[in-house]
Amino acid sequence: FVVTEGLPEFYQGWKHDKTCEYVETNVDCGSDNVIQLNSIFYGRSEADYTRQCDTEIKSHLGRLPPWSCHLNEYYYNFIMERCQGKNSCKFKNSWKPANTCFSWLKFTDLWYECLPARYLVHTAR
Repeated sequence: FVVTEGLPEFYQGWKHDKTCEYVETNVDCGSDNVIQLNSIFYGRSEADYTRQCDTEIKSHLGRLPPWSCHLNEYYYNFIMERCQGKNSCKFKNSWKPANTCFSWLKFTDLWYECLPARYLVHTAR
């Protein structure tokens, strides 16, 4: 059930970007809007039963780590600083040296909105 009555005209809904390791993430909201990050994930999760990336090592297919491995606070802050409230952002998905997934291929999974800066939600640090 979605209520659209009363929403500002700019409302476009959440956008999704899933980018594999060693590939550049590029989020662009144009010159009139800014990025509002809703969810940030980098790593692998136990729920990832399928191949996520075209470059997945064949020996890993069907065998995923028996743990979740994901970004720590440093990388969360890096992505927030790079993207939150900006018109666009780019970064390469290669987080070394703190690689908790070892040789498993990881991905960045972003959910975000593009909206006018006056509607940006500011979070405390």
